[in-house]
Amino acid sequence: MSTNTFYDFAKIPNVPDGSVADIATGNKVTFLILNNGDVYALGQNSNYMFGNPSNTNAQAYTTTPVQVSISNVATMELTQNSAVALLKDATVWSWGYNLYVSQMSNVAHR
Repeated sequence: MSTNTFYDFAKIPNVPDGSVADIATGNKVTFLILNNGDVYALGQNSNYMFGNPSNTNAQAYTTTPVQVSISNVATMELTQNSAVALLKDATVWSWGYNLYVSQMSNVAHR
């Protein structure tokens, strides 16, 4: 392995082996979907991709997974600015940047 941290392989901390069922990646963010349906995010929280609109440092990067306040997730997809999750109960939830009404179901956008 090289000593250049931009290209080194590294095990993601605080994620038990065998606990990840799926991974979703987007623009500067990665989501880990665990076997139990919990979701963790790492990367940049721009556009409140971590699902926390009260975060005052949304441009900061994290290399340690942060739990997203959604559970029971079966799978999810990401756009550049938003996330959509299909839950195990067959409901669909979305969050992130709601500039365009077509991105998310909430018509009250910024």
